[in-house]
Amino acid sequence: MTKVITIEDFDLTDERVAFVEAKPVGWASTVQVEDFHKALKTAGVPEEKWPKEPTANKCLERAMQAIKDNSRTLVRPLPKGKGWSLVFEDKNELELEDNQLHQNTKRAHSIELTCRVKKVNDIPYVDVTPWDHPRAKDVKASFAEWQGVFKCSQDLSIWFSQTVVPWCNGVATRARGGSYYILKGEALNRMVKVSKALDEVSHSYSSKLAVGEATVTRTRVEQGGRVILKPEVASQAAVEILIDNFVAECDRVCDAVGKTIAPKGKDAKPLGHKALDTQTEIATAQVAKLELFESALDTRLDDLRDRLAETQSTAGLAALNALED
Repeated sequence: MTKVITIEDFDLTDERVAFVEAKPVGWASTVQVEDFHKALKTAGVPEEKWPKEPTANKCLERAMQAIKDNSRTLVRPLPKGKGWSLVFEDKNELELEDNQLHQNTKRAHSIELTCRVKKVNDIPYVDVTPWDHPRAKDVKASFAEWQGVFKCSQDLSIWFSQTVVPWCNGVATRARGGSYYILKGEALNRMVKVSKALDEVSHSYSSKLAVGEATVTRTRVEQGGRVILKPEVASQAAVEILIDNFVAECDRVCDAVGKTIAPKGKDAKPLGHKALDTQTEIATAQVAKLELFESALDTRLDDLRDRLAETQSTAGLAALNALED
């Protein structure tokens, strides 16, 4: 007998929905910085939450990576982050002795060209040494192409996990991230705004896929990215999974703060007042997030509250002692 799979779709506003799983997918190609900022503004995302435009030096690094010939040509930073060099690695000069790889740097690596970003009237350009190197024009052309664009797999992916998820008080569904639980209410409204802005600048194609007796739409992203919002019904199992993941997140925060304010090892150095203040702020923010979750789920997590309060107090006391010292 063939198993019949039925699919029921829930609207995000359905009263049975307790929270949503938000999963970013795609992160393909590039999008124009100006276009995405405009889409975010239209969607109602505050400017302080927008991704920052890549620096000229980051654009130069990407240009160098794009024009290098092969795996033996390396892109290496110049001192103090003031540019990049193309370095050729001669594998014949890499010697294997006593089962360890010893690199004769002077012979095995030779610099082909160096590039630095300079400005004239606040307009960046690439200074190449030697100026007549065969790849000089290629670097400059590639640099121009990378200016004013986001590389989605890096810039927008990092922005989503480091800015959007905290703004929406998201809880990772697993330790390494990748998808996040978002509570209904203001947090979900924020995520929907981000999702709409991404849809505005992204390009994708869809195809129909038969699943049992139902037909679902599968969307593939060619440029930009998208956020799949999966409603989670307020079942016992779903809420338990949400709470377990939130508790795990809080434990990671407490562990990280504890290790940071009390470093161990012979080379460990005590943190200054500002660094300790930052750890106090991290613990305080997690306490506020706990209160939000307790209110949304109409519950109390007393053991977790006690641990967070202890971490917050320990960090605050350490910052106070550092100020007095």
